[in-house]
Amino acid sequence: MALFTLAPALIMMYPVLLILDITGLMDLLSRILGPVMGLWGLPGEASVVLISGMLNNAAGVAAIADLFERGVLDGYQVAIITPMAWMIFYFIQNIARIFTVIGTAKRYYVPIFVISFITCMLVGWLGLIFVHLLFCQPGQPEEGRRQRIFGCRPLETKSERKA
Repeated sequence: MALFTLAPALIMMYPVLLILDITGLMDLLSRILGPVMGLWGLPGEASVVLISGMLNNAAGVAAIADLFERGVLDGYQVAIITPMAWMIFYFIQNIARIFTVIGTAKRYYVPIFVISFITCMLVGWLGLIFVHLLFCQPGQPEEGRRQRIFGCRPLETKSERKA
């Protein structure tokens, strides 16, 4: 079953991301949505994950894998954006079910939309806090962009401690 669900999304997402990159649309999305994605310590290119995740959660995962493979996302950022990608998919799916299947009154559309969207964004901040608490040593600044977000460097591995 997973082969028929995941494989098409994975196979289709890589060319879509390649086309976005070649045409310059990835850079445009990055510039426009970069400040918003920066709230979670993510580059603007990570917005593609959420956009594709709205359509299919496997497409969101494929986008994460592609961005990680190209070095756009690191392991910390993957840990932050993965739950957001899953939440944004279920956000869209649940809204579709609530509005169409249940037949919710139109006056509730906006509050449901806002609450679902806020929940998705909160998951990102919880992921950011979780990554910070779990993987950072306090008081030891790190080089680069993670220093602005976390203010620390990752925990040392056992081999690094021995050296």
